[in-house]
Amino acid sequence: MQSYVAVFRQAADPAYLASGVSGGTYGATLTDVGKDLYKTSDLTSDGSNSYLKTDNTEYRLQFYAQDNNNTGSSTLAVPGNLVSITRPGINSGSTSVSDTSPTVGEEITLTITATGGMFSGKCKRFGVNWDSGSSDTDDDYSFVELDTTATSTTIKHRYSTAGAKVIKVQVEDELGWRSDRDALSSQPTVATPSPVAVPKLSRTEVMNTDYNDVAAAFYVMGQHSYPVGSNRSIAQYKYMTTDTSNFITSFALDNDNSRFEDSSKQLQLKSSLAGCEDTTLKVYGLVSKVADGSNVIDTDNTFSHYEWAVVELEPDTGVETFGTASAEFFKRIDMVVLKDLDGTDVHGAVGSRYTLCTHSATAADDNLVVNAQIRGTKGTYFWGGSAIAHPDAAQTGTSVDAQNITVTIVDGVISDSSGDADFLTEGFAPGDNIIITGHSTAANNGTWPVKNVYNSVTETQLHIEAGYLTNAGSGATCKIIKDTSHLTSISCASDDVHSNTIKHLVRDDADQESSEVESSTINIRSDSNQYWDIDVDAAAGNVAILSTSLSRSGGISGNMALGDKRYPVGVIQTKLGMPTYSMSIRTLTQTGYIKLWSLLEGDRYGWATVDANKVGTPYSAYKQLRIRCTGGSIQQDPANADQYIGDLQFIVLGEYAGG
Repeated sequence: MQSYVAVFRQAADPAYLASGVSGGTYGATLTDVGKDLYKTSDLTSDGSNSYLKTDNTEYRLQFYAQDNNNTGSSTLAVPGNLVSITRPGINSGSTSVSDTSPTVGEEITLTITATGGMFSGKCKRFGVNWDSGSSDTDDDYSFVELDTTATSTTIKHRYSTAGAKVIKVQVEDELGWRSDRDALSSQPTVATPSPVAVPKLSRTEVMNTDYNDVAAAFYVMGQHSYPVGSNRSIAQYKYMTTDTSNFITSFALDNDNSRFEDSSKQLQLKSSLAGCEDTTLKVYGLVSKVADGSNVIDTDNTFSHYEWAVVELEPDTGVETFGTASAEFFKRIDMVVLKDLDGTDVHGAVGSRYTLCTHSATAADDNLVVNAQIRGTKGTYFWGGSAIAHPDAAQTGTSVDAQNITVTIVDGVISDSSGDADFLTEGFAPGDNIIITGHSTAANNGTWPVKNVYNSVTETQLHIEAGYLTNAGSGATCKIIKDTSHLTSISCASDDVHSNTIKHLVRDDADQESSEVESSTINIRSDSNQYWDIDVDAAAGNVAILSTSLSRSGGISGNMALGDKRYPVGVIQTKLGMPTYSMSIRTLTQTGYIKLWSLLEGDRYGWATVDANKVGTPYSAYKQLRIRCTGGSIQQDPANADQYIGDLQFIVLGEYAGG
């Protein structure tokens, strides 16, 4: 065998042709006769046509075998079988989607109709690439295989992303011959939908803040809110209270206690809005004391112990200066809460943001930011931490956007030269991340950190951490907002007994905004009828405290080394042990008996309080403990039939610091 001559022609028998194109016949001489398979690319093509190039078109193929003596013509070469193949095609007029303007997640139906081929349009498999504009390879097609052949089928789909789509389809007959990949004549454009705001409360009922523990705080959470579309994310979280009369403190637990690691420190407060000197902030935490109860820094050699305390602070009348510093030196802050809100900080307006800082005669320890996000303003998304330079409307509703401001940028300092930004008034704070868009210096567009120092934000300037921004002269315009994409929840507390709800909205990275959604009601209850002050009833003669015991255990571990070592190694305290308290108490009156019974039953009191008295002055309290009953017993005194003795066990919840 010397060679094969392969010839093909559309819709007619091909003639013998050793090479080239003549009279509609395409011919090629194949000298590699050892092959079992040949590719269509081995056959002749003139650029406009090749074997099986066009679907729904018949192609006839024939091979001639040639040896040394029989070659050069159809009479000498030996012809093989004549093969006819017609690939199926797509009936474009009957192939379409049910909806060309769906939204993300909405179901659409694609109808694919085949035509022609060797089986009158009947096909076994129907394939689709739902977005060929992104990629159009074999792997991008998903096929539906039918049990029996048919001329058409339907396929359902939901898009997870928005935008213009290019659907392509393909069919395959029962022998495996496929059509071309054809695009639909009418393509869908998937609409960009709005995100969905879903506010949640960590608790729906809390006590007002008479006690210095986080039991009086709650979280409003937006992490259940979601964008619609797999290529979308939430870019802004916003929150505001709805009650026009009562206020809630936001960011009540967001206190940086690392400021007190080297020593306890005094505190001071300032306001971002002038004339808020009648605002009062209560600070709950641990303070350092001398043995006689006077205040002292814990690095002083007279330092004795720590006590829980609540301290009230007020800002100065201006925005650049602090109010009077606390006499107490704080080692840790558990919570801050606004007790009074100045009349200047009014409902629905741009309110004040309060900054809590350290105060020290040592420069390195002075003015360190502890919490720069304290807010109480009612009826504005400013309350939840939102900040917009030069907004086009008050932040009391939806669709509030930043407007252009003119800035200069020098050594990381953004200076507003238009007089419109009002960075301080609009809520920007030390430690914020800001987003710049539209700046003519492209390198300055992005998200950048504001320095976490007390004076890094003024009405006309933002001081950005070093190394981020590129210097840019005057005349450049841009938009600046605070990045709130991380504010999936905020901590809250209230000093006043009332009920409130929180409005929440979100905006995605396509600038689509959700509707406003209100949370369930948060009820702030008075603690005045929720606990039993045992010492009050002891003083009234209703009960007598016979004995008490305070213990703490756990939280520390160690290991004995091999050999003759006498003491453990690796003694590590990972946490303080659990504080427990036990008490033996005698009831002297029916009132005392009822209260003891109610405490043990657990349906009347949430906790109890008891004084731990001073040594040498047994009627002066050293600390007042908050305790919760975990169990106990009541026995009738056999020596006094009208008296009962209760043996009770408690967990210590905390200490009463006044409030």
